[in-house]
Amino acid sequence: MSNHTELNAFTGVNKLYIDDDIGKDGITAKKFKDELNKQRGAIEIYINSAGGVVTEGIAIYNSLKAYTGKKTVIIDSLAASMASVIAMAGDVVQMPSNGLMMIHNPWGASSGQAKEHRKTADLLDVMKEAMLAAYRLKTNLDETQLSELMDEETWMNGEDCLKLGFIDTLSDSVSENKITAQFHQVCIARTQEVQRSEQAISADVRETAAKICHHRKMPQPANLFKSQNDKPTHYSEIKNV
Repeated sequence: MSNHTELNAFTGVNKLYIDDDIGKDGITAKKFKDELNKQRGAIEIYINSAGGVVTEGIAIYNSLKAYTGKKTVIIDSLAASMASVIAMAGDVVQMPSNGLMMIHNPWGASSGQAKEHRKTADLLDVMKEAMLAAYRLKTNLDETQLSELMDEETWMNGEDCLKLGFIDTLSDSVSENKITAQFHQVCIARTQEVQRSEQAISADVRETAAKICHHRKMPQPANLFKSQNDKPTHYSEIKNV
């Protein structure tokens, strides 16, 4: 993780980065929690990681879930293995359509007698359940479907993740609400432009009418366009000059 926390002056949102392996040689749960404890309010967590140690990742996930401010997770490119579990802690999870997420079963090695290997297998099953719980909470997919995806070591792009519920939005897509808002802004701008043009034309007409009336020694109407109905002869004399 980058050894700094950025504060976006415009939005007031703090930014945290998970951009390395998760574990003692990269981002540890302690380092991340120390950074997280400095934050207040909404935060953005940027992820680009191939994953790492299950227990460290679960600790980071739990720290984020316990954080009371709004959490937006932005997957820059890759959220694989434990990094994908951490991503599930976001209140909102975004990734580009060409981003990648990979979910799979935990793995490990052991040595010794058969019972030692069985202990390792049992431990890996427990770890899988911990990971699966995070996926299930975010996606609402059933346990059987998620377990099969993990068994197959499933790779997904942004579209796949959105369809299955692993993310909430594609960061490179334009939402219908955004399009509507932009259209509304264009309409307002166009209306204001038309109003300014009408005001400029009205001012020119009033100025011209004033000059005509002064030249003809005619009384100037308070409202030139209204005089078209009230004093048609007067209006016609001005208009036809």
